[in-house]
Amino acid sequence: TGVLDAVVSPTLFIVGGPIVNALAQEVADMLNAPGDMVAGVYGTNIIVAGYTADDTGQAAQDLIDALDAI
Repeated sequence: TGVLDAVVSPTLFIVGGPIVNALAQEVADMLNAPGDMVAGVYGTNIIVAGYTADDTGQAAQDLIDALDAI
């Protein structure tokens, strides 16, 4: 077996909610109203999304702040 055989699936960094990014469908049920946002690992992907563009921006800033705190 080769090195590539060990790769299960790629990790994607997905930004934007399911309305603007079809790859974010798995978090659609978490984004129901203005102010709703997610930033985290879902499956093998990292998703940063919000109900609105401003919510997505805030989710991204929250992720940056959390990483800076490490």
